[in-house]
Order: sequence, then structure tokens, then C-alpha cells
Amino acid sequence: MDRSRVDVPCDALEDNAHDNHEPQTALYACIGCGVPWNDGERIAAIRTAESVGAGWKAAKPFKGHASYHLWEAYSTMRKLGDIVRDYLDKLKTDDLQTFANVSLSETYEEAGDKADPTGLQARAEEYAANVPAAGLYLTAGIDMQPDRLEVEVVAWGEGEQSWSVDYRVLWGDPLAGDVWDDLDDLLASGYLHESGRILPISAACLDTGGTNGYTQCAYEYLKGKTGRKLFGIKGVPGWGRPIVEKPQRKQSGKNARKIDLFLVGTDEAKLVVMRRFAVPVPGPGYCHFPIERDGDWYKQVTAEKLVTHYVKGQPIREWTKPDKARNEGLDCRVYALAALKIMQPSFRRLAEKLKLPGKPAEVAEVTADLPAAMAARPDETPPEIPTEANTAPAPQTAPVFRSKRVLQAKPRGSNYATNW
Repeated sequence: MDRSRVDVPCDALEDNAHDNHEPQTALYACIGCGVPWNDGERIAAIRTAESVGAGWKAAKPFKGHASYHLWEAYSTMRKLGDIVRDYLDKLKTDDLQTFANVSLSETYEEAGDKADPTGLQARAEEYAANVPAAGLYLTAGIDMQPDRLEVEVVAWGEGEQSWSVDYRVLWGDPLAGDVWDDLDDLLASGYLHESGRILPISAACLDTGGTNGYTQCAYEYLKGKTGRKLFGIKGVPGWGRPIVEKPQRKQSGKNARKIDLFLVGTDEAKLVVMRRFAVPVPGPGYCHFPIERDGDWYKQVTAEKLVTHYVKGQPIREWTKPDKARNEGLDCRVYALAALKIMQPSFRRLAEKLKLPGKPAEVAEVTADLPAAMAARPDETPPEIPTEANTAPAPQTAPVFRSKRVLQAKPRGSNYATNW
């Protein structure tokens, strides 16, 4: 039976005059010949059903447990008129979710909590510089996989408006070690701001989830890096959790230094990200994307959808994705958001700093937040300071500043985030 072929005697079900319909006259149209069936004919067809394609006859040998996925029209205890009446009642209360779950036996995707990759890519922009003028603070989200690290660098502005600045795949087994050197280089990069300044990655979050071996490897890399504002995180499900909770102290070995591990409420964080993807015009929460980003990335950041299903009569909301779909891009965006929530920078102060006249002597003020572990080398040549005379637009696909020279930051108050 095809549930799309239930004929209801009304001009338009979306009509607000729901009480004018006559559900008791509803008929089922045979998908084979189109002949309308009343309840008696429908029930007779169910009792004599043999078609495997209809989902009624088992296609595999019985092994002690039989299960079916059927909607209410297959029930000999339900009348078509009652099903249609329930549908009209749900239209009145704007509760089609319950009808989809209970009557159609389907999950229900909540409107506004999913994003269209094609629509997002269509609004991609050509940035005037690596970081547009309104982008004031850079964070990075790092997702660990068995053969690579994936990293998104995001610029944030007033109202948490965001610009995706860079996305990198660093190939290599995290257990082997070399890929961590590549990550060090990336986190030490600076990005050209439209003002002509160089902005550092001011905070980053590294996912420590996975098997014990990879978790241990992440812990080892994170040791002593809290002062660099590189934080270990672990995603935890559950609605109502904050995006970032206070850190827990974790030890990477019996005699090893402990690290701060932040728990990230992934369900709530993904909901924030998806709803911000749906913001239609630039402003608070709006997400900007660079013109050169490929289509696969858009599929990754929109891979998951929020669906609601019922377990023992209770609604359960959960994020789902198609089999074999990749979602690393979405995870990286969530972790970059978590880094912002940990640091909670003052965008007003950052905007005032970037309005200062550009002079070589002032570069330390702009780059004071570079990671402190960027070790100085006596034989290293200081980076060239951008000025009006020597600054040229850089390719948007790569950072323009990769010095590991120390730029000493001023002492700050100690807390669990800065740990100076």
C-alpha cells in the first residue's frame, strides 16, 4: 500500500476550515489500478496480502523474531476516516510531528534544524583579505581521525557573526607523531586582516575522543599547552547541557602532567550551528563562507539532521546522518565555537585595537596573543612587518605568516582558561 494514495474529499488539506471536511468518506486508491477501496475492501486485501514488495510477507526465514515497519493503513483495527481525522486535528494544532511519528511510523525532521549545502554554497563570498574587516578573533576546531587531523579556522565578530577563514586536512597517523608537527605549524600561522594587520589563531580546541590509543596520544600532545590556549575537549550528548562545561583534570600517564579537559555539549552546539547557518542576512549569528571552498565541505557541515522519534511514547530528539556520510566539517565548526566560548573575548576591545594606525612598532600589540609555545630561535630572522608600502594581498587559500619567533605577551590574570 502507498500512503500517498489515500483520497480525502476536500479541496485542500491545508485549508484552515478543517471542520468542513468529511473524514468518514475517505477511501484508499489501489496503487495498481487506481480503483478506490472502502475499509472493507482494504482490510480484505490486507488479510490476503502476499506481495513481498508491499512489505507484508517476510523475505527471510523466520528465526524467532519478526518485525515490521508499517503505517496505520495496514491495521485492520483502524478506519481510514479515523486516520484522516487525526491528520486534520494535528493540522489545527500545528503538530504534524506527532502524526508523522505515530500514524505514518516515520521520524520527523524539525524545520530550521537542518541546512541545505547547495544554499550555503550559493551565498559564498570573495573576501577582501584572508580575514574580512569585521572578523576580530580567530579560533580553530581540530577533529582527530585515525589517518589525519582536520582543522577549521574561524574568524568571529560582534554578535558572533563568523567567517570561515581556512580549512586544512593534515594527513598522517596521530600515533606516529609527524602530523602533530604539522598542527604546530598551522596553529603558529597568522592570517592577513583587511586592516593590514596579522591576526593569530588565539584559541583552539582539539577533540580527544576515539579509542584509548588515540585519546592517550591527544593527551600527550596537549600536555603543557593550556597556556597556548590549546584545549582538549570531549563531546558529550544530552539536551540542556552548556556548550562548554568547566574543565576536568585528566592525567595522560601515571607520572605525567595533568591536562584540562573541557566537556562540550554537542547536541546543543550543533543546534546553535545549524540555526546560524539558517540566518538569512549578515548580522549577529550570520555565517560567511569563502568563494574557493569546495562543495564537499558544505556537505560535511550539513551532514547531520535533527530528527524526533518516539520511544515508549516519549519524544527523543537526536542528530542523525546518512550512512557513510562525512561530518568532520561540522565537528570542526562545533569545536571552533567551543574555543570561542572558553575564551569569551571582548569584541569591543578587539575592534578598538584594530583601529589603531598601522606602525611597525605596534605589531606586538596585535600579535601579543600568539601561542606562547612558539619557541624562539636565535638564528631566526624576524618576520617582515606589514606596512602600507610592503603589504600585498595574499592568496586566500593559505596563511601568509608562519614565523615561530616569540612575541612576548603581557602577564594576565591567571584562570582556568589562560593559565599564565
